[in-house]
Amino acid sequence: MTSENITFLIQSSPALQMLRLRNAAWVLPFLYTVFKENRRMVVKEEQLVPLLAETLSQHADGTEDLEEARIEFGEDEESRSRKYLVSWVQKRILQDFPDTEGNTNYQLSAYTEKVFQWMQNLQLGQNHVGTESRFKMLFGSLRDMVENTEDDKEKKLQILKDRRAEIDKEIKALELGVAPRAIIMRRCRSVSTCLSSFAMS
Repeated sequence: MTSENITFLIQSSPALQMLRLRNAAWVLPFLYTVFKENRRMVVKEEQLVPLLAETLSQHADGTEDLEEARIEFGEDEESRSRKYLVSWVQKRILQDFPDTEGNTNYQLSAYTEKVFQWMQNLQLGQNHVGTESRFKMLFGSLRDMVENTEDDKEKKLQILKDRRAEIDKEIKALELGVAPRAIIMRRCRSVSTCLSSFAMS
């Protein structure tokens, strides 16, 4: 992986762009509370807007990045909330869809679900001791983020084939008596491939 690959990854992956939001420090906790802590798969717009407006009303001046949602100075909380929701759908943080009565509903996107899952895995791994354990956790998280957010059948099939080929290599290496460290180094190269694939999703 080159520095250009890393730059492309950061700029093109919806999940990593989510983490780069200048508002991420309050956006992600807000969404996690509304959807995950409250165990809601879907939230109606008429419910989500007041919740977001209440959160915005508690912000100190200067804590919002108004440019991210094209908000004009002086707009009230409800107006800002609706613009944030439009922005989050465009950034693939949320998905919106109409119900049978034509009202707008929202749910977390697959990218946001994976970001939260990744964060949870990182938190669980903080008490793990040993480089290999942390590596396995990171590799597993990245691999799951790639495989489970890929919509293109051909690309997902290729990812799974590559994964199967990597497992076959590890089995063969162990049969030949290759040291575990050499296998770890091979996995490092797989992580680079994993990140590159995730950037293209």
